[in-house]
Amino acid sequence: MNTHSNNQQSNTKHSIIIKRLDRLETDFQNFKEARENNYCMLNQSIDGFNETNSKEHQQVYKTIDEFKETNSKEHQMIHERIDEFKALNSKEHQMIFKCIDDVKESVKDVKESVNDLKDSFKDLRKDLTLMLSIAVGFTGIFSTVIGIVQYLLIK
Repeated sequence: MNTHSNNQQSNTKHSIIIKRLDRLETDFQNFKEARENNYCMLNQSIDGFNETNSKEHQQVYKTIDEFKETNSKEHQMIHERIDEFKALNSKEHQMIFKCIDDVKESVKDVKESVNDLKDSFKDLRKDLTLMLSIAVGFTGIFSTVIGIVQYLLIK
């Protein structure tokens, strides 16, 4: 009996070992299937992430393009304002230069007027000198006539 009992114990141990091996094999199969499922899920997640990432990139690029367009419009407006300012500034400079030219012309006219006035004073001085000479001459003549009349009256 001892043999039989040993045999039976041995069979029981073998049976337990076989069950454990079967369980290990089943676990290993489940592990393989789970791993394949995980790979599939991971690939799906990566594909989903890529799609989401692609959409987000498209949104970012769209936003950048909108910003570039807005920035371009703002630069264009700034350049238009600068050109308008330059045109205004140019007109103001032209007006200032015209005013300066008008002032220069007025100064020339004033100089000419002063020179004409000097010439008039010179002519007036000559005329006054001539009148004084004539007046002196008349005074001398009147003096002489008065002297003659006095002489004739006294005599």
